[in-house]
Amino acid sequence: MDGFSLAILFVIRTWYFEPIPNAGGRIALDVDTCGKPAIGYWRNDTIYYAPRVSMGDSFAWPAEIVDTTPLGPFVYHTNFAVGKNYKPHIVYHKWRHYPDYLDVYYATKDSLDIWSSVMLDSFAVGPQDIDTDSLDYPHIVYFGNSLLHAYWNGSSWVKENMDDDYGLISIKIDRNDTLHVGLGAPITINDTRQGWVGYGHKDSIGWHFEYMHQYDVRDPVGIDIDTSNNPHLSFEVFSSSCYHLVKINDSWLSEDLTGYGFFGSLIAINNTMVHLLGTDGSGSVVRHIWKSDSVWFTEDIHTGSPRDFAIDKEGYLHCLLVDNAMVIYGTNRPQVGVSAKVEKVLSTLFTDVICRFPMKISFRHNDVITEINIINIYGRLVKKIVHFPDDRYVLWNGLDIHNREIGDGVYFIVLKGSHNIWIQKFIVVR
Repeated sequence: MDGFSLAILFVIRTWYFEPIPNAGGRIALDVDTCGKPAIGYWRNDTIYYAPRVSMGDSFAWPAEIVDTTPLGPFVYHTNFAVGKNYKPHIVYHKWRHYPDYLDVYYATKDSLDIWSSVMLDSFAVGPQDIDTDSLDYPHIVYFGNSLLHAYWNGSSWVKENMDDDYGLISIKIDRNDTLHVGLGAPITINDTRQGWVGYGHKDSIGWHFEYMHQYDVRDPVGIDIDTSNNPHLSFEVFSSSCYHLVKINDSWLSEDLTGYGFFGSLIAINNTMVHLLGTDGSGSVVRHIWKSDSVWFTEDIHTGSPRDFAIDKEGYLHCLLVDNAMVIYGTNRPQVGVSAKVEKVLSTLFTDVICRFPMKISFRHNDVITEINIINIYGRLVKKIVHFPDDRYVLWNGLDIHNREIGDGVYFIVLKGSHNIWIQKFIVVR
C-alpha cells in the first residue's frame, strides 16, 4: 500500500515547493515565456539576482551581486521583471538623506553579461513597479511629486509625468503593448486623498485615469489584463476587506472576496481565468483562489505568507512565500515527466477505462467526498468539479477549466474524502 501511495503522489502532485537559501529582505519574482523563474532581492545592503537552474535531479538559485553601493538604512522597495528573452530587469530605491531623497535605480545586464545600473530619478516617495514590452524594453512607474513613468525607448531613457495625483502604483503591459496601471492612495497623504482606488492606461493621445472613491486603499493595487484586454484590479481596503474589480464595456464590476480569505495585490491571469494569492482566515496559510465559470475555487498550498506571484504563458503558476523566515518558491508547473517505469507501475494498479462523455463519476465509498479533480498525465489540474456533499455521483461533460474539450489521452480522477483519497485512471478516445 505504501508503494501505491508513493507512485500516485509522483504523478498527481499539483504544487512543488523548494527553499531558496540566503534569499530574503525585499524580494520579487518573475518568469520568462518558457516558465523559467528568477528573483531579484535586497539583503544586507546588497541587491542580488538569482535565476533557477537545473542541477541534475534538483534545482539551485545561484546569486549574482547587482549593486553593493550604500543603499541607506534599508531598501524601501525592490521590484523585478524577466524579459521575453530571459533578460533580467531590477528596479530599486536608495535612501539619501532620509526622508528628503529616495533615488530610483534600474539595473540590468549589458552585452558582456555584466551588471550595470543607472539612476532614473533623484526623488521618489512610494514603491515602484516594472514590466517589459514586446521589445523587452523596461517600463517603470513610481510617484514623487506626481505619478511618473520612466521607460527605455531603444536609445535613451525617457521620463514623463502621468498624472498630478499620487498613489501606490503597479503596471501591466498587454500583448498589444498598451500600458495599464493600478493605483491605491498612500497612507502618507492627508484624508482628502485617501479613500479611492484608481486605474489608468496610455493610448496614442496620452494617459487617461479614473478613480473610484468608495474604497479606502492604502496598499499597492495589483493589476493584470485578460485576453479581451479587460483590466482586473485586486486590493485590500483599510477595513481589511478585499476586492476584485474588472472593467467590461466601460463599466467596473466589483466582487467582495473577503469570505475567501485575505487577498491584496497578488493577481495573475491566464486567458480569462483570474488567480489570486493571499492567506486564509488565520493569516498563516497561503491560499490560492481562482475563478472558473463564474465560480471561485480555493486551495491552501503552504503555511506562511505570500510575497510574489507570476504566471507563465502556458498558465502554470509560480509564487514566493516566507515560512519560518525561509523564502520558499512554489509552482504547479510539472517538475518531472512521467517515466516509463512509473507508467508501467501505474498500468498494474489501474484498470483502464475507455471514456465517452458525458462521464458519470459515482461515489461508492462511505467517506464524504470533499473534492473532485481531473488530473492529466503530467500532474496538471484539468478540471475541478463542483458537487454537493450528499450527491452520490456527478456528470462531467469533458470540458476543462477553460471550457474547452480535453484531448485524447490518459487522465486521472482524484476523489478526495475527509480521510482518504481514491484515484482512477481513464483514457479518453473521441
